Amino acid sequence: MSTTTTEIARFAFVRPDDVAGAVAAGAAAGQGGRFWAGGTDLMLEWQRKQRSIETSIDITRLSELRGIDVGPSEIRIGALTTLAEIERAAAVHPDLETLAAIAAVMCTPQTRTLATVAGNLCNASPAADLAPVLMVLGARITTLTAEGGRELELEDLFAAPKQSVLADGELLTHITIPLGGRRAVRYGRIARTVVDIALTLSACALTLDDQGRIITARIAFGSVAPTPLRAPSGEQLLVGKTLAELTPELLAEAATAAAGDANPIDDIRTSAAYRRHAIRVLTQRALTEAVAQLSVGGDQ
Repeated sequence: MSTTTTEIARFAFVRPDDVAGAVAAGAAAGQGGRFWAGGTDLMLEWQRKQRSIETSIDITRLSELRGIDVGPSEIRIGALTTLAEIERAAAVHPDLETLAAIAAVMCTPQTRTLATVAGNLCNASPAADLAPVLMVLGARITTLTAEGGRELELEDLFAAPKQSVLADGELLTHITIPLGGRRAVRYGRIARTVVDIALTLSACALTLDDQGRIITARIAFGSVAPTPLRAPSGEQLLVGKTLAELTPELLAEAATAAAGDANPIDDIRTSAAYRRHAIRVLTQRALTEAVAQLSVGGDQ
């Protein structure tokens, strides 16, 4: 009778009392440090030996990194805000309705009570569900290190599959969504099962100026490229148009152009050809719904 021995890797554990302590711990830990929030991705990757941990920095008790605050010009979402809190935020502000709808179909209800906004983004998965919606909302992230802070566009966070541009010890503290204008936000998503990650995901946001023209058009995708990405080829066809000019034919043209910016692959979940077809269809549907929403008075 044989036995199998599994050796469990060990790591140091640090629980700072405040953000300054967390940043200091991150600087001290260097490359081997990992900030621990919900841990829903990090734990699995550590168990599978896909990501090493030398020092786990537990930031779950840092209440200053939680919550959703709506101001006159922006919405601020703390990095440790959970998916469950996002799911319940639809009534907080109209611009959060689509984000809440996405959160509601991510993972299981139990996992959503642990998983955080920052964790979903910093894990840098090409299929990060929150990323496309936040990108079309013009979201920016704020980070902090021992040397100081910086702010960057969310779309600039992603470097490669499972790789962000954050430096060792750099802590994402909050996400900011700018407000202003009549904005409609819509998305389309296809997954194999109820709690599966998306095979494809498309989000769009259209904003009208006071003259009734599209002042900004944003389209973003998930699961169709090495990182979540914007689709400028479709966006540029919509800017400057009135709602009357956004005909079904033009929306179909924009969706086709946007799909051309995707770079999907074949994998065990589906084919590149299917993803490219689906992303075009999802984008056309989302744009059509956004135009319909703005046509009946918008969301603000």
